[in-house]
Amino acid sequence: MKTVWHFAADTLRDGSPLPAPGYIAPEITDPKPCERGYHGSKSIYDALQYAPGTNLCQRELGGTIVPHGDPVDKLCASTFVQLTPYTDVRDLLV
Repeated sequence: MKTVWHFAADTLRDGSPLPAPGYIAPEITDPKPCERGYHGSKSIYDALQYAPGTNLCQRELGGTIVPHGDPVDKLCASTFVQLTPYTDVRDLLV
């Protein structure tokens, strides 16, 4: 398991609501970066590169984990558990 940072807009990219702490995502088989799977970055600064909005959380990626980038700046995984609530960090970023 890897603890990662994840940014989101008011919904996830697929339009579903932001998950609450403790949410266990259904498994996605054969994760591929930028195509399918659950994403996150070990560094909050790396996560900012992919931020579609200003809501920030921590999640734990598990199952099959595929590194992405050169150097690696993002991970893609088959499962995740939501660790923290999403918090709007707009004031900190601006």
